[in-house]
Parts: sequence; structure tokens; C-alpha cells
Amino acid sequence: MIEIALHSIKQELETYLRVKLDLAPSEQKIHLGPLVDGGGGGLSFNRNLLAMTLVHMQEERLLKNAPPATRVMPSGAIAHRPPDIKLILYLMFSANCANYSESLKLISLVVAFFQMKGAFDASNTPSLTEPVERLSADMMSMDFEQLNLLWGTLGTSYLPSVVYQIRLVPVRDDADKGERPPVKQIGMTGGGR
Repeated sequence: MIEIALHSIKQELETYLRVKLDLAPSEQKIHLGPLVDGGGGGLSFNRNLLAMTLVHMQEERLLKNAPPATRVMPSGAIAHRPPDIKLILYLMFSANCANYSESLKLISLVVAFFQMKGAFDASNTPSLTEPVERLSADMMSMDFEQLNLLWGTLGTSYLPSVVYQIRLVPVRDDADKGERPPVKQIGMTGGGR
């Protein structure tokens, strides 16, 4: 489900950049993945690309107490599934261009894209499929200390970047928790007083 959300956003942003930068249909401008290679030896993407990196995620706790999903099976039994976990994803977009002005232009285009399209659903994002119904994007404002901690954790030098909070990515296991026969009558047994 996380991958559906990220690939959908990448695809929409890639289309936007193609139009704004007058790129060929086959030209890719976004690298979805880590900033640095596994060995910590350097950036994991080529110059003149925009890196889209998942830097953090957390559970949306306000929606945690949702009731379990239920459905009636063909046999008449009722199947229960725990409620979805809703995640907030923190996506960082970093530009690594040979020309610093080009990096700034790419980051400006990312901000313009999310300003134009702050919400994603099936009506405006065809690649968004079940169970992801709707996503919203909000820019994160980070102070210098937070920025320093983030880039230090990532293990590389600062690049022009912006971080967006993407809400609410559902995560679920489609397997039912179990089937139970429906309740057909309620009665009391034993000697009540």
C-alpha cells in the first residue's frame, strides 16, 4: 500500500515535470529510493535528477479506534478483519543538479506541483488503486536543527530539498481474522434472579 501511494505520486509528478520542463515522454526525472547507496559511499542517484525518498512514517493515532471491518460471506457467516492502520508518510524531494540554479528550479516545481494538487484520489490520479482511496500532501516546515538532524541521519551533505507529509496511507492484511456464524437469536440460560 505504501508502494501504491509513492508510485502514484511519482507518476503524477513525473508527468507534471515533463510538461513544465518540455521533456521527452521516455525521459525520467525522478529517482524513487534512498539518497545514499547501501555502503554509505555516496548518492544513489545520478546528477540532474530529483530524489524522492521516504524519510519517516508514523501511525495516525486519531483514527486508531475504528471498528473492525466485517463482511457477510456467501455461506452466511460473518468475517471480521482488523481495521486498517493509517500511516502518515514523510517524503523528501532533493535535487542534485550540476547547476545549483537547476536544483532550485526542480524544488520550486515540486512545491508548485503540490500547491496545484494537494489531494490525490481516483478522480484525479488514475494510478491510485484500492485500498488507497485518498491522499493529501502538506509541506513540512523544518527549523535548522531539524534539518541538520535529518541530513545527518541520511549521511550525506545538504542538497536543496523540501519535505512533504502525505496522509493517510492505509495498510492492511486482506486475510480475514476468522468467520463466525451469524447470531440468529438471543436467549438466556440458567437460573437468573
